[in-house]
Amino acid sequence: MVAKTEKEWLQMRANVVQAKRCKKYFFGDYYPLTNQQRNPAAWSAYHLYLPEEQEGMILALRRAKSDVRALTFDLVTIDPAKQWKFEDYDSGKTWVVSGKEIREKGFEVVIPGRRDSRLMFYSSDRR
Repeated sequence: MVAKTEKEWLQMRANVVQAKRCKKYFFGDYYPLTNQQRNPAAWSAYHLYLPEEQEGMILALRRAKSDVRALTFDLVTIDPAKQWKFEDYDSGKTWVVSGKEIREKGFEVVIPGRRDSRLMFYSSDRR
């Protein structure tokens, strides 16, 4: 795709920045969070984890026919003895959650609109 407008150029540039940030996680461990990959009414989600760095990313996609606004996932890589920092890539919002809470209650991802997604990064406090 060749950018024809300033808006298209800025979107392409943002896509490259995002891809560069995600790239390293694809060399880590892959954990599917959903199993209905082709159902147009289901979500598709997975997380990638780098054990040595104790960090990863979560990608969740809400499909066009999904009536579900939120899902709770079991993030098996989360160490319950640590604190975990999360970042919502799109909003820039960050927060810290105890690993114990995540392992006991799961990790909720909310996607208000259909045909939308959430990209989140997470890392441990390494203590």
